[in-house]
Amino acid sequence: MKKDQISINLESLQDRMGNTVEIRETMKGLKEAGYEYVEVLHFLNPDDGTTWKEILDECGMHASSIHELYEDIEKEPERMVEKAKSLGCKYIACGLSRFTVWEDENSLKELTDGLNRLGKYFKEQGLELLYHNHNMEFAKYDGKHTALEYIFANTAPEVVGAELDAYWVHLSGSTPAAWCQKLGRRLKAIHLKDLGVTGISTPEKYIKTPSVMALGYGNLDIEGIVKAADEAGCQWFIVETHTGWINNDSLYTAGLSYKYLMNLSEN
Repeated sequence: MKKDQISINLESLQDRMGNTVEIRETMKGLKEAGYEYVEVLHFLNPDDGTTWKEILDECGMHASSIHELYEDIEKEPERMVEKAKSLGCKYIACGLSRFTVWEDENSLKELTDGLNRLGKYFKEQGLELLYHNHNMEFAKYDGKHTALEYIFANTAPEVVGAELDAYWVHLSGSTPAAWCQKLGRRLKAIHLKDLGVTGISTPEKYIKTPSVMALGYGNLDIEGIVKAADEAGCQWFIVETHTGWINNDSLYTAGLSYKYLMNLSEN
């Protein structure tokens, strides 16, 4: 992993992005923290007609990718092409197919047919569709195999890549590094957040609460995950600390995660 492969999903700073002024200041803060790339998120946008391209250019930032809902991509694929190309990025990451029944093979087939169709269209436009997982894809549709296994077994590698969320893989009882190896060259991007426990134990409540944490502050083997992803040929290592902010400060937390990844990087 190199410095110019580090990005951050903007949900990590959702509390600082209520309007164009806040978005601009947040981008400047990310730049000062060391970031050069962001993953633009579908529900965080300027509120006055200013474009993401204008803001990123002004702040000396770039887009690694865009992250969209599957249903929105399906309804407006042309708009997604326009958005990605306007930002100069290659990857369109999608997730949260709200109408898929993860335990039903017919429903999964409908999803994979759609992914193949959209992936082919984006490839023709010089772009690439990436499937982003959460935890629901680890439901076993036949009692043996997970929905995520079905998705990647039934989509064409040349048109559908992967944006693996290591946190959700681990929280679902699977192994992120093993999934990096399994996906191989299909792994184009990986979301990284740490996992730890929070809260003060008392005699009445001694079980702590699992929580997202800044990279290096929890118990996931982030170094091992990064190594496995790098060996698989992953292009983007994307920080996503959407909760669990240290001192309730999302920008400070993002900065800590950047420093952690820089310590693992080759430059």
